[in-house]
Formats: sequence, C-alpha cells, structure tokens
Amino acid sequence: MLIKTLDKQDTFLIKGIAILSILLHNFFHWIAPFTGENEFDFSSDRIMNLFSSLQSSPLEFINVIFSYFGHYGVQLFIFISAYGLAISFSQKPCSWGRFMLDRLTKLYPLLLTAIIIYFFAMIVLEQRLLSIYDWKEIEYKLLFIHTLLPDSGLSLNGPWWFFALIFQLYLLFPLLFKLIKKYSWKAFISILILSYILIYISLFVYQPNEHVTLMQNAPGHLPEFALGIFFALNKEKKINPFLIITALVLFVLGNFFEVFFPFSFLSLTFLLLAFFNLIKPYIEKTKLVYRTFLYFGEISMLLFAVHGFFRLPFIALNNQWNSFYGALFVAILFVLTVIGVSLISQKFYDYIVSIFRMFTKYIIATIEKVSFKHKIYNIIDILTKVGLIILFLWLSLRLFIHPPLKEMINMTYDMDTVSHEVFKPYLVRNEKDNKVLLFEKDFSVLAPDISINWKYKKIILYLSFDFQIKDSITKLPVVVLSIEKNKNHYYWNERPLCNNLRESLKAGEWEHFSTTFEIESSALRIKKYKDLKLFLFRNQGSLYYDNIHIKLMAMK
Repeated sequence: MLIKTLDKQDTFLIKGIAILSILLHNFFHWIAPFTGENEFDFSSDRIMNLFSSLQSSPLEFINVIFSYFGHYGVQLFIFISAYGLAISFSQKPCSWGRFMLDRLTKLYPLLLTAIIIYFFAMIVLEQRLLSIYDWKEIEYKLLFIHTLLPDSGLSLNGPWWFFALIFQLYLLFPLLFKLIKKYSWKAFISILILSYILIYISLFVYQPNEHVTLMQNAPGHLPEFALGIFFALNKEKKINPFLIITALVLFVLGNFFEVFFPFSFLSLTFLLLAFFNLIKPYIEKTKLVYRTFLYFGEISMLLFAVHGFFRLPFIALNNQWNSFYGALFVAILFVLTVIGVSLISQKFYDYIVSIFRMFTKYIIATIEKVSFKHKIYNIIDILTKVGLIILFLWLSLRLFIHPPLKEMINMTYDMDTVSHEVFKPYLVRNEKDNKVLLFEKDFSVLAPDISINWKYKKIILYLSFDFQIKDSITKLPVVVLSIEKNKNHYYWNERPLCNNLRESLKAGEWEHFSTTFEIESSALRIKKYKDLKLFLFRNQGSLYYDNIHIKLMAMK
C-alpha cells in the first residue's frame, strides 16, 4: 500500500472526519446506552459494554459506536498538527522561540474565543456569572497547566484538556523534528520506546497521582505526534501489509487487555491513515460528502473549542424523548447549533487573531531593528528550553511525588442501616449560585451537612467511604463530593462507581463499593471547610443503598 503525501485539502478532510467523530462522541457518551471509553484509563468492561449494547439495542449502533470509538478523532488532530507543522518547518525553518511565538499567536486566540463564548453560554444556559472557581480554572487554562493539576484537566469544559496537551507537544516539536529529520526511523523508534516506557511505568510500576494522568499530557501522545512528523519527512511511503495487520491486532488487543492499551492510539491512527488513502477517491466522487467534510475541517478548531458546554440542553431534550430516532434528531440539532455558535465565534476569533498578529509583528519588528537581534533570539530560545525543562519537571513531580504524612486527623461517620430509593428525575442545581452540578441525573444525599473546621491553612482532605448498593437495572451511578467554600460558591468532585474494574452493577443484586477523594485546601484557597455533602447520582431506574460508612482524614 502506498500512503501518498497529504495536501491542504486532505488535511481539511481528515480534520472534518475527526471533529465530527469528536462532536458525536461527546454528545452520545452522555446518553444511554452507556459504554464508556478507554481514553485516559483502561477497563475491559467497556468493550464488553459495547458488545452487550449492540446485542440488546441494535438500533442504537450509531450511539454506541461513537460513544466508544469517537474520541479517537483526537489522535487524528494530533497527527495532522504534527504533519502540517513538519511540512511548514521544512519550508521555513526558524528558531525555537520564533516557532513558539507563532504557535501561541494561533493557540491563544482560539482559547480566548472559547472562554468568551463560555462566559455568555453560562449566562444563557445557567443564568449565572462565572464563579471564583471558574476564574481560577480559566487561569490554569490560559497558562496551559491544567492537565498538570489535580482535578483541573477536565474542569469547566472537558475538551479543553487538549489545549495543554498540544502546547506541550509544540514545545517538543523543534527537537523532535530535528531528530527525525537527521536520524529518520531510528529517531522515530527511539521516541516511541521512550514514550511507552513512561506510560508503562505510570500504569504498572508506580501508581501516579490519580488526578493527573499521562494520557492528558505529552508523554501519552508522543507516538501519534512523532508519526505525523515522520510521514511528513518521508513522503510517498510504501506500507508493508504486515504493518497494517500488526496495527489491527494491537488495536484489538488494546481494547481487551490493559497491557496492550497504550498501543491502541498509535495503531488506530496508522489504520485510519491507511483507510483514508483507500476511501479518499470515493469521497471525492461524492461531492456532497466531500464538501461536508471539507467544511467541517475548515471550522474544526472552533467547533472543538466551543461545543462542550452546549450539550446540556440537548441531553435533557433527548432524555425526555428516550428513543433511537429522537437521539439521532437531537444529535443533528446539537451539531447544527454548534456550527451556528462557531460562525458567531468566528467574528471574535478573527478580531483576537488580528490583535495578536499586530502585537507579534511589533515585537519582531522591534527585535529586527536592534543590532544584537541574534542574541535576543538566542535568549528567547534559551528561555523556551528552560521553560520546557521546568514544565516536565513539574509534570514528574505531580505524577510521582506525594506530600509527606505529618499529621492525621480522623473522623468517622457510621450511618444507620437505612435503605433509600431514588426515583424522582430532575436537573440538580446548586442552591447558592444556581450552578448545575451534573447533567440530568437523579440524586440522593449520602452524608449531609458535615461541618468541618481546620486550624491549619494548608490541609489535604481525604474522604473515604463504603456502602452497599443495589440497582434495578444495569446502569452506572456517579458519586459527587460537594463542599461549600463560601456563600457564593461550591466545590465538587465526581467519581464513577467502579469496583474491581467493574463499571456496571448486576441488576437486582447488592454490591459493595468503596472509594476515596483527595482535595488540597491550598488549591481551593480556603482556610476551612463546612457543609460537606456526599451525593449519589444515577442515570435511570430505581437505586437502593445501605450500610454507609464514611471516614474523614486530614493531613497537614
């Protein structure tokens, strides 16, 4: 098989396919039937959920397929980004500092546009202004450090985790480009080996911080990024059919066995690239399909940036209809709405881009006038490299270093043996600032109004609990920890019910469940906790729980 050089139209087609997969995935994986996805972590139950859902609800195949596979569109974006950068860098090489300045000139306007739309979306959808928590998380996003901080990678708007990832990959690009250009496949294989060593260490050798994952950061996706650079520098590559068969086998195994899970992303990227070369002539013959994917590709980044926080009303609408055809209709409405929002966003985006370009031109023109301009470029390069080293040292610390145990404060709450039934569905909102805690799910309070005061300014709070649970149907409930920070804001954190890698309950049978929350008071910028609550949300059906035991531990 011959994989041909991709032109600009090809990259737009691939982006169009990728963004449509991501849009549908991020909508469908919030509505039943729920399969889960092996994106940031692994569970073999998810592939079993895929098969059981297809068997029990064959009409839901579109929902199920995109719920499980749709997130792989991100890998196509990573590949195409690296491919396009390598082509551009080959034609117009530049210094590390100048490269990063150009990247930030394109990345920041997109993120700022998304934040502006998010601000207005919260006013329209939730009738509220942004809280202190929102602004804090936005600050982390603007610094591109949110995937390095506990519980910030997917905060506010889940898809925004990609901004931190692509920023880290941009920092690495000039080095990767030079290595692959000089040493070709030897450098490519070396990068793969290094990436997989880091991933396997985090998965099997040392359990990292559970709130920070390699799969949201550069080490987890270097293989796909390096593949894009490699193909850009090695045009018109002939592919041995054995490689395609190997990639297919690795992808299949990666969905059944955790030991092969890290290979699933690179293998599927390779398979999708080969598949695109096969179907491209047929896409070009069908003008409507060709123009549709091309259009989606042209506005793909705006679609990606703004679609996440517009899902809520459409998920609520789908839950009212609760039918296969209703879900398809609502999905189409969702996509059309996001396209409309993207067209409106384009005006903000173009204006912000013009400001950044003007500012960049001014900086470059100022440097060019200086007689020692080469020294300035060298200083920028040095600062960029130092920043890169600091960034990955921080990532290592966040992943592998835990604070020392100095002092423990224990409080145990044993609830009476009481069974509760949850049966009234409605949208859960925070009473203080009318903030939606989760999408439409039923809930009940496990541990209400536990007041806690700490005499230390910096405390890490551990909350562990266990209880028995019984569900009348096989659905996946979610546990949410809520803490009142002040009169106007709540902090919350959520956990899916998972016991021994099982993500669904056996209908009608009692199951034991336990988990632990970890929260840093310094990260929340508060000196005391009060009114801690533990909620149990469900998706559908009657839900019973019993024998609740809750233990609070504080570590100085």
